[in-house]
Amino acid sequence: MSAFRKKIHLSAFITGGLIVLMLVLSVTGSIPGLGGQSAVNLSDEEIASFVQVNHRMINIQSELEERMIKIIEEQGLTVDRYVEILMTRENPELASSVTDKEMEKINKANEKIEGLNQELHEKSLAVIAEEGLSIERYEEIANAMQNSTSSQKRYNEMMEELRGQSAQG
Repeated sequence: MSAFRKKIHLSAFITGGLIVLMLVLSVTGSIPGLGGQSAVNLSDEEIASFVQVNHRMINIQSELEERMIKIIEEQGLTVDRYVEILMTRENPELASSVTDKEMEKINKANEKIEGLNQELHEKSLAVIAEEGLSIERYEEIANAMQNSTSSQKRYNEMMEELRGQSAQG
């Protein structure tokens, strides 16, 4: 499988992890009101901070994806097979195609990947704080972004500018 396809598989997996992170923070009270409606007016500075946080999180996600691939491959599995086995948990009818040895490899990989998920959680919180935002304010901005097409447009413009600067430098 190409490196690009591996990254696509793991991107979906990690994106799910980021969603889980946000839900966990919501349930634990670290981000109150996640998913609620917000009438917050956003300044360009706040959107820029949000862009910076998300850009850094994308870079962290990319780094962790590479480490996840390495963990999976160190267990003697391909990313495709790893994803297939994970899918058997959703569809027990497919479980008979998984050997005990493969389950052992999955369990070992998942133990290490769990540590990466914790690292993702910690780094995400640190990135938000380093940008001068509280977790609560970050969440408010995220909600406001969902409800404002003008803020989304400004976010997309700023993110493209940042990507262009990153590509040049």
